[in-house]
Amino acid sequence: MTAVFKEKEGDLQLTVNNVQNARRFDDYVHGVPPMKAVDFIIDLPDRYLYIEFKDPQHPNSRDENRREFIQDFHSGRLDEELKYKYRGSFYTNGPVVELTSPSIIWCWWHWIL
Repeated sequence: MTAVFKEKEGDLQLTVNNVQNARRFDDYVHGVPPMKAVDFIIDLPDRYLYIEFKDPQHPNSRDENRREFIQDFHSGRLDEELKYKYRGSFYTNGPVVELTSPSIIWCWWHWIL
């Protein structure tokens, strides 16, 4: 059975069609502290999405944090952070995942340069 998944993360909204299962994962008690986790894991018929939102334009973000985010993005440090979030989420979610489908990490950045 497939459905539409709608969820908000701050000012951003995620909508995904044809979802078999979806969960907010960073709030999920996955029992392996201090592993980092992506925001959402979504099971589609042919793949798994590991989604992490970053919103440096959030109204509560400070200018210093926005600059740091952009520097981290351009330098590759953000990739390092996301690598560990994906790995922790995949390992923690592993018993649920059948390795017959590809896993995709999808990160959403929202800002205007």
